Parts: sequence; C-alpha cells; structure tokens
Amino acid sequence: MVIIGKLDICDRKGVFWDSYDILLITGKNYPFSVPILIETSKKVPHEEERHISKEGICCMDMDHKLLKVASKGIHLCQFILDYVYPFFANQLYYDQECEYADGEWSHHFEGIVEFYHQELQLSDPVLIVKFLEQLLTNSLPPRNSPCLCGSKKYKDCKCKQSIDFLKGLPTHRLQEDLEGFRKLI
Repeated sequence: MVIIGKLDICDRKGVFWDSYDILLITGKNYPFSVPILIETSKKVPHEEERHISKEGICCMDMDHKLLKVASKGIHLCQFILDYVYPFFANQLYYDQECEYADGEWSHHFEGIVEFYHQELQLSDPVLIVKFLEQLLTNSLPPRNSPCLCGSKKYKDCKCKQSIDFLKGLPTHRLQEDLEGFRKLI
C-alpha cells in the first residue's frame, strides 16, 4: 500500500509551522513490517546529517526500535503520530537550533553501538558477541545458571531484560549486529 499526502506540522497551540509532501509505503508483511517514509517536497536536505537519504527515505528512529514495534503490529495512524510527525517536527527544530530536540543516534554501526550501550546497557563487545551467538543458536543460559556477564543468576541479571528485547528482533538484524560487533573485537 502506498499513501501519498501532505503532513501539516503545528505546535501544541495549533499554530501552523510548515507542511511536507510525503509517501508512506507499507511492505508485503504489513502490519508486521516497518513502513518506509519518503519526503518528496524536498524541504529538508536529503543528506545523512538530516537523516534522509538522497532518495528521500527518512530514518525516523533506530532500526531496532522500529523492528520491535513492527513485531507487535503497526497501526498506521499511531505510527504517523509516534514516528512520522515527530520526525518532521524535529527537522523544523533542527532548522532553528542546528541540533535535534531529543538528540540523535550516530550514523551506521556507530549508532548501533550507542543503542546497545544506552538502551540495552550492554557495552562490552565481547559479551555482546557471546549473547548474540547464543541468541542466534537458541542456547542462552538457563534461568538459574550464571549470566554470561558473571554477575549473578541469569534470571536476576540486568542482561536478561536486554536479551529479552533482542529476542523480538528478526534474525537478519541480529546477524548484522553480530557481524558488526565481531569486527570490534
């Protein structure tokens, strides 16, 4: 499905800021795939710094977060409210302040490393590789066994919550992460 439209951005008081021409494309696995957002008005520079490819494809958030949402099913109206609208509001903020209101992830694999560290509280590449290998081979530690980090039982360790998040991601995403972290060690 392809949705073509104009998205108006207003502040909390309803004051109009700007509008953008957009395309929203759902994949064949919709609602269990992340829609592709394309900015067609070319009001925002199509460049990496602005999180828009040369083709206009918008990077709305960390792939891991979007894939997690898609694994539960995406409702387009909610997706627009949660990701599309904030993306363009943030672009307007950037035009004024030369930074994003909520910060930003680095580009490419550096952003993935930041995500693992900040969101998943996993920063040791060696440990991340061990977790990803065991996750991909379905051989995580039993609940009452020691965690791979060595701090306590797996069921009581903070690592378990991070691994539970990763369990909901597609295998191809985990495999790409594994390959990237292997290069860091």
